[in-house]
Amino acid sequence: TSNAYRGGSLHCQFQIDQSFNASFALIGVDFSNSKDSNSSKSWFDLSKMTAFTFMAKGSGTVYVQFTCRPFGSSTDYTVYEIPVNLSSGWNKCIIRSSDIPNALLNSSAQIVSWQSGNSAVSNINFLAKGTTDLWLDDLIIEGVSASDFLK
Repeated sequence: TSNAYRGGSLHCQFQIDQSFNASFALIGVDFSNSKDSNSSKSWFDLSKMTAFTFMAKGSGTVYVQFTCRPFGSSTDYTVYEIPVNLSSGWNKCIIRSSDIPNALLNSSAQIVSWQSGNSAVSNINFLAKGTTDLWLDDLIIEGVSASDFLK
């Protein structure tokens, strides 16, 4: 399309529908066929990842979320969230592994760093908490090879 970065790009318009009592909308990728946290097929090891990069434009803010298997005895998935402010022109967004904040957990008493959760990632999502226009292209998990995804 004329607005694409390179050939074709993903374009999403997030509109939060209050009738469902959901305060967010998201699009992402589920790496696995299984949500069984005990199955090795439900997550992938991204401990070698040095950065997650992508081209983006739009309006509003999206939150890049890395969802990992439950940490310790918790039954809640561990979520690492990084805000990205969008602009009207294409920009390369770089999320370095060293810049990923501690996980969002129900209990503030537990702190889980990216180094503790990065070996068990099941999803990468782009989440909007309000009306957001998002264009994405060229998503790259740097530092990880194709063989790292083979099980």
